[in-house]
Amino acid sequence: MLVLHRRIGEAVVIEDVRVTLVQVTAAYCEVAFQKLAGGRRTVATLPHHEFAQACYDTRLVFLGRVGTKATLGIDASKELRIVRDELREA
Repeated sequence: MLVLHRRIGEAVVIEDVRVTLVQVTAAYCEVAFQKLAGGRRTVATLPHHEFAQACYDTRLVFLGRVGTKATLGIDASKELRIVRDELREA
């Protein structure tokens, strides 16, 4: 499992899908999924410590928060390319 911290508005890219942190509270966080080549934006609510199905057979879990920063766990196949959005654009 990959564990990373994201602030509101920050994203991670799983293959060709951008996953952006939209909102975070103590009980849940909301993330938006959108294909990089365009397409419909979908928002999902992740309850604290519950897995949710994401793209490409990956699972996301909201592990906690500190202020506006969320700790997310991504359970994915090792073959999938996962990168923080700011590194992908650099």
